[in-house]
Order: sequence, then structure tokens, then C-alpha cells
Amino acid sequence: MIAYPIWCISDPYVVGEFAMEFITIRLTLTFCFGVGLFLLRNDVIKPLTQNYFLFLSIGISLAYMGAVGGKEVTLFFSLGLTTTFIGGNIIGFWNPIHSFIVLSITYICLAIFYGLWGYSESFLELVSDGLGVFIFVAPLSCLQMWIRYKSTKSEIEAVLSLSKVNQELKASNQKINQQKSQLESVYQNITNSVTYAKGIQEGFLPTDQKLNEFFTNSVILYQPRDIVSGDFYWWKETSNHFYVACSDCTGHGVPGAFLTLVGKMILDNILERKPDILPSNLLGELDQRFREKIEKTSEDHQINDGMDIAVLRLDKDKNEYLFAGAKRPLWLCRNEQILEYSATNRSIVGLIDKQNIPFEDATLDVQKGDTIYMFTDGLSDQFGGERDKKFLLKRCKESLIKPSNSSLENHISIFQNTWNDWKGNTSQTDDILLIALEV
Repeated sequence: MIAYPIWCISDPYVVGEFAMEFITIRLTLTFCFGVGLFLLRNDVIKPLTQNYFLFLSIGISLAYMGAVGGKEVTLFFSLGLTTTFIGGNIIGFWNPIHSFIVLSITYICLAIFYGLWGYSESFLELVSDGLGVFIFVAPLSCLQMWIRYKSTKSEIEAVLSLSKVNQELKASNQKINQQKSQLESVYQNITNSVTYAKGIQEGFLPTDQKLNEFFTNSVILYQPRDIVSGDFYWWKETSNHFYVACSDCTGHGVPGAFLTLVGKMILDNILERKPDILPSNLLGELDQRFREKIEKTSEDHQINDGMDIAVLRLDKDKNEYLFAGAKRPLWLCRNEQILEYSATNRSIVGLIDKQNIPFEDATLDVQKGDTIYMFTDGLSDQFGGERDKKFLLKRCKESLIKPSNSSLENHISIFQNTWNDWKGNTSQTDDILLIALEV
């Protein structure tokens, strides 16, 4: 559209007597191109259709001007027609059928125009004057167009296929991101709820104030694996006795935390009714009451929920210590040695085949300066070390031997550092609880 009007200015100086014919065809094509551009921009026609008519118009116009100009310009316009087809090959992306149509129409127009203008030279003279360049090159250009079309079509199909895959992936990623956001929101809500539950659970745990009334010193090492814990500590004073318990409920996290509340509630209720109960009887009644709370209706159902617990009772008048345990022992440290008081080999609730095993009391031989340890199995079951093995009870015992010149707080801090070094980067295996009481 820009070039043709400019060429109209130069035509009188270049082609002389044929200037009017050239100007007429150029302005006509300029108008047609303008209409085509308008239709293209308004999506009336497609780009490939526009290209088709563009090169067809150029081919006809060059054939017309070549015929008008005679043999003096035949070579020039033959080269122009050849360039048109090569250009179509480069930017047109035609269908081969379109190329054949353009070529055929151009040949027909050439014959008509040469006949109308009375061009009397023989065919051999026309070929020698330059028309042969077009006649020879145009079919080769069409063949090249056809080859390019095939390869371009394959490329476009591959690109479209890849584009479709990318769109599907994009849609999948959007869906995944949406689900991720939803999961993050749900996770955050659950975390906030569990964190709030942690405050409720810790509110049920007793304070150290009462504990320190009956012992020279005490340290509680309490570290849930998750936000809330399946371990809990409990103590309660009655008129004649003071009870201390270290308990490990089945599981950890939210399920274990629910059981800790049930366990504490039952222990409190038992002591309200029987304030002088023996530790062994306390465990027996705890077992019965706990079973009633969680037992399922099916008679043959094996109950897996329960707890392991160690209970210590101090007689305030006699200064006598009694211990009973359900799979949790008690250790007494004196003169850098540890004496172990074993627990009954059954859990509260626990397996059916061990329900008839009675809990037993053991009287502790306690002296001033001794240290009593009650703990859950999270300490010994922790994986770590160079070979990713358990910490084990043996290593616990060796690490809890308290030097006579060390304070209880400092000694438990050293033990905790030893345990943490063993754990290293390994995830915490279970909840941990250690009660250290200095007599």
C-alpha cells in the first residue's frame, strides 16, 4: 500500500508512455490491499486467505505490466514474478493448491495480456527476452512451496500439539496450586486448633509448686513429638498421702492427647473416692475404669488403646514410698549408681491375655539425697547416632547417673543435651517425659 503510490510518482520517468496504465493498476491494487487490510483487522478474512489474494494480485499486476511494456521490460517483470513466488514461499505458508491456482491464473493472464496488446514476437523470442526466467523458476518455486508447506504443516501441528499440552499442564498447575492453597488453609486451621488444644492440655497439667513441697528439688522434662502430647504427668495430695504419676498413653498427637485427659479425669475421680488407695489398687481401678470408657461394644474386639504408667505414693506421716507400674519402671539413683524397680508386665487396658496379671506394690528404700526417675519410652526409643539406632535404656541409665557434686537442674540439662546430640537431625520418634525428684 505504501510502495505502490510511491512507484506511481516514478512511473512517468521510468516507463514513459505506459505510465497511465501502470498508475491505474497500481492504484487499483492499493485500494484492494486497503480493503483486504480492513477485512483482516476486523476478522472478516483470515491471514492465510489475505496472503493468497495478495500474491495472486501481485502476480496478475506484474503480468499486466510486463505485457504492456513489451519486450523492453519483459525480463524485468519476469524477475518480479519470480520474486513474488519466492516471497510467497518464504512468508505465505500457502496450501500447494493455492500456489498452483496462482501460477495457473498468472500464466493465463500473461497469455491474455500479451494477446490484447498485440505482442507479436514468437514464443522462442519471448523466452529469449526473459519470459523464460519466469516460466522456468515459477514451477520450481511452487515445488519448493509444497515442500515447505509440508514441513511447516508438521511444525505447526507439533507446535499446536505442544501448545495444547502446555495449556493442559497450565490448567493442571492452576488446579494443583488451587488445591495447594486449600490444603495450606486447612492445614493452618488445623494447626491453629491443635495449638489452641495444646494450651488446654497444658492447663490440665499440675504446677511444680505442690511437687516442691514434698521433694528437695524436681525437674520435669516434657517434650511432645507433635504440638500436643500423649504423655502426661500428674500428682495429687490427699490427707495422708502424695501421689505422683508418669504416664504414656497410646499414640501421640491428638489421639494421645484425648487419652491423657481421660486418664487424668479417672485418676482424680479415684482419689476423691479412695484417698488412701495403694498404688497397685490405683492401677487396677484405673484399668477397670479406663476399659469402661473406651471399650467397644463387640465382645471379641481387641482393645489397642490404653496407657503405660508409673505411680509413686508418699506417706506423709511415715515418710514411706510405695511404687507400682504398668510397664513403666522407676529408677533410684544413689552414690552414682542406679537401682531399678521393675513394673508389672502389662499395660492399662492392654492385651486380653494379660488382663488377669495383678499389679504389685514395691517399697522403696529411699535416703536423703537420692534421686527418683520416672519416664516414658520416648527417651529410649529415639533413633539417632551414627548408625541410626535407638538410644536404649542402657544409654539412658548411664546418662542419668547423677554425680554427687552436680545440681539436679544442671544434670538434667546435660542429659537433655546428650539425648539431643544423639537424635541429631533425625525426627523425634515419640513424645518424651522425664520426672526427676530429689529426696
